[in-house]
Amino acid sequence: MSAPAVSEQSHVALNGVVRHYDGPPAVHALGPIDLEIGRGEFFSVVGPSGCGKSTLLDVLCGLARPTSGSVRFEGKELHGEVPDGIGVVFQEDSSMPWLSVRQNVAFGLRTSSLPEREVAERVDHAVSFMGLAQFAGHYPAQLSGGMRKRSGLARALALDPEIVFLDEPTAGLDPIAAGDFDALIRDLRSSLGLTVFMVTHDLDTLFAICDRVAILVDKKIRVGSLEEMLQNEHPWIQSYFHGPRGRAALLSEAEHLGLRVTPQEVQDDLQHGRYAATFFPEGNFVGKQEYENMLARANLTPPIFEEEVRKELLLDKLRALISGSASVSDGQIHQQFVKENSKVKFEYAVIKQDDLRKGLHPTDAELKAFYESHKAQYNNSIPEKRKVKYAVVDLGKIQSGIQITHDDFQAYYDQHRDQYRVDQQAKVSHILIKTPLPGPGGKVDEKGVAEAQHRAEDLLKQLKAGAKFEDLAKKYSEDPGSAKEGGSLGWIGKGRTVPEFEKAAFSQPKGQIGDLVKSSYGFHIIRVDDRQDAHMKTPDEVKDQIEPLLKQQKAQQIAQKQAEALLNQARTQGLDAAAAAKRQRWLESRRALPYAGEQLP
Repeated sequence: MSAPAVSEQSHVALNGVVRHYDGPPAVHALGPIDLEIGRGEFFSVVGPSGCGKSTLLDVLCGLARPTSGSVRFEGKELHGEVPDGIGVVFQEDSSMPWLSVRQNVAFGLRTSSLPEREVAERVDHAVSFMGLAQFAGHYPAQLSGGMRKRSGLARALALDPEIVFLDEPTAGLDPIAAGDFDALIRDLRSSLGLTVFMVTHDLDTLFAICDRVAILVDKKIRVGSLEEMLQNEHPWIQSYFHGPRGRAALLSEAEHLGLRVTPQEVQDDLQHGRYAATFFPEGNFVGKQEYENMLARANLTPPIFEEEVRKELLLDKLRALISGSASVSDGQIHQQFVKENSKVKFEYAVIKQDDLRKGLHPTDAELKAFYESHKAQYNNSIPEKRKVKYAVVDLGKIQSGIQITHDDFQAYYDQHRDQYRVDQQAKVSHILIKTPLPGPGGKVDEKGVAEAQHRAEDLLKQLKAGAKFEDLAKKYSEDPGSAKEGGSLGWIGKGRTVPEFEKAAFSQPKGQIGDLVKSSYGFHIIRVDDRQDAHMKTPDEVKDQIEPLLKQQKAQQIAQKQAEALLNQARTQGLDAAAAAKRQRWLESRRALPYAGEQLP
């Protein structure tokens, strides 16, 4: 049976893919799935926990073989192998704690046949592209969560992939760091032309960078644009996009698109919209006191209620923007289909346009007659242009004058405590004696491994006889990053290193040197220098993170109010009077605007 045809633009294609896990109990994890991911596309997968997102990711990048069905990468069917030309960034940080950023980025190229010079160039480019050049010598424990995410992405880019798979790339990041990482991922397409496949729960990320979304629910896959998914009637999808988190993301996206609701629009909606019969029966206001009493009976105040009305109006504008997209008739679809699929075989001769023009000399009368008979074609041929005056509310200036109170700070800290939890950590030093890499076919050099073990055992004897750990590490450790620091790796958390190393680091008594630990890198001699239990960061420790965020939020609120006040005053008193009263200066565009939506200079 021949494989099903897929689009020439498909980068990855799945046909009838099913994945089972043997039991007991047996688990049906995925499928059947049919899916195509286009070349250069930003494609995201969302769905409830346990729906098969991670299984789909593993199947796509060759880490798991489907029970049935086919996976095609660049048109070639995979049979359980990891395809060339991919980069993968997993949710958990997989950096080696004893390697610097630069060494971690280069790690994936260790087994390649590339010349050292090309490896160095790839690593330098990836580190620079991720904005980590000044941190290239730092170790993972010295980096923030956002920097570690960037380091993982740099390691994937060093492989020169054509498609990058990302598993929850913004998980664990604060809103500002997540937004920065979204912008970085968006740059991948504009700068490198990559295809990006991403598993995410982050609604802000979906709205910021995705072309299409696949939703896995009830073991089925639904694929479409965000606009199509927002209108899907499946209960889980409705809850995801229109629940509290989804509603907040939609409001954020509406504001990002420049949609606004003025106080006057709120007032008009109360008087003439969905609440008119309640608060303006027969067109007459019930009165301020009765208005407040009615809201109080619903446990609301006028400011809270009117803010909710504003948000509903803002969402209405966003829905209108989505549903008001261009439509295409059946006739237009048929016409385009015929145009793209009709084929004609013909003979032809080339006639140069310049040669024809030499022999054409229309008279003034002919030109006038042609114009008169085609006058309708020239209607609106010169586009409307406008010159505008505008005022700028300086967000930076407002922000510089804002003071954050202790109560503001404490309230934010209390609401976001989970962000400031610190997992258990260990401060460790080690001496690494590397073992040879496996040869062709995975053959192990047993003699080389035995020699490495003998050298490590000899160093361990010297340490137990009183030799200084730092001196031996500097002289003999084959981890160049930590060797120059006397073997110190600094602080590491769980899930940041290979299991054998982690087990020793978190079980050895503080201040002691344990037995040899063998990992895939070689033999480690580990000393636990200090250990820190899981705890919550104190307000003083996170003050520098919280205050800029609060200032930005308050500045945006003040700027919005100033802009609305300026607009209302301009409508009643005129532009110049409003600007003078608000100490604003009206600016004039330096060029005519061909359409109203063009960004001002």
